[in-house]
Amino acid sequence: MCREYCGELRRLEPASRPVIDVLQRRGILHPITAESGQSLAELLMKCLTEPRARGMDRRHVYWGLLERIHRPASNTQIVNVEFTGGQLDTTTCVSAAHVLPLISETPGEYARIVEGLTSPVMGFWIVRPLRREVIKQRMLWLEGTFNALLISENELGIWVKPDGGAPARALREHGGRLFREYDFGARAGKNSRLLVDVMVQSALTNYAMRGRYDSAADNDRMTGARGVPRPGWGSGAGSTDEYRSLIREVVHGQAPRLPTRGSPVLGEMTEEQALHALEDRWTGGHHLERPFTIDIDA
Repeated sequence: MCREYCGELRRLEPASRPVIDVLQRRGILHPITAESGQSLAELLMKCLTEPRARGMDRRHVYWGLLERIHRPASNTQIVNVEFTGGQLDTTTCVSAAHVLPLISETPGEYARIVEGLTSPVMGFWIVRPLRREVIKQRMLWLEGTFNALLISENELGIWVKPDGGAPARALREHGGRLFREYDFGARAGKNSRLLVDVMVQSALTNYAMRGRYDSAADNDRMTGARGVPRPGWGSGAGSTDEYRSLIREVVHGQAPRLPTRGSPVLGEMTEEQALHALEDRWTGGHHLERPFTIDIDA
């Protein structure tokens, strides 16, 4: 089935063929996410062909997801549009740090999360095995903020979602990214968040803060505090350790991890060709020698 999805992706978005070829040869498009039983190729197809959340362009979601899967190290927390307080830095560092191994080790699960967050429902389910006493505590903690479903006496389903301002913030940053100089990771300082990055980081941070994260201001919407929780901070998470633990609970579940891979055998397609395909998406086909700066005017 993965082969059919890959063929359809090449047909629908011909410019992405080099990237799809590389990912297919690496075996990355085959893993099935444990949460939904879908392959990464199927999830890419959903992003490209099914309606996305209001205002989100399906092709932007598709290409953003492709870029992060092809080059996990391009995952970033760098912003290009000021928050409402005037800041040009974000406090989603813990979330961003946990996304990198998520993409590298469980790309199918990462794709499932992105697909869910950019869909009209803007959320995704996780199912976690927990001790009965922990389930009781967690359901009290989730009450009034996140929907939860008792699957069995030792399993809890949790609906993870970003704050209400995340979609608007994601669209603003993605628009800023399109019009900024960007060199596709050759110099990390020019990289900045895509729509998919904002949605994932906002959802993880919002969950760890018990629904109190404000994407527009990048702070606790009840206290105005910014940053990882500290003693007396008053966030939904009581401590830094709890904050980190809650994020790990979402991104490091039961999804099967990829084995360590050596250099892939790519056949006719090379990594450079795949990278050029990604560059084409944002630059209109202009290839420059590295190190380079691309001034995107569309």
